[in-house]
Amino acid sequence: MDSAGRVRIYHGANFVMKWFPWYPSELLNEDFVDNMERWGLNFVRLG
Repeated sequence: MDSAGRVRIYHGANFVMKWFPWYPSELLNEDFVDNMERWGLNFVRLG
């Protein structure tokens, strides 16, 4: 719950890369990112 009393719900994916360039190449693909939005994802955790 945030400071305004709202409950926040996140739908997302966890992308973990342990080597350079530290982010997955899929996130540079505009079609893939558009699909994530179409699927209702609103959060990406990079780790």
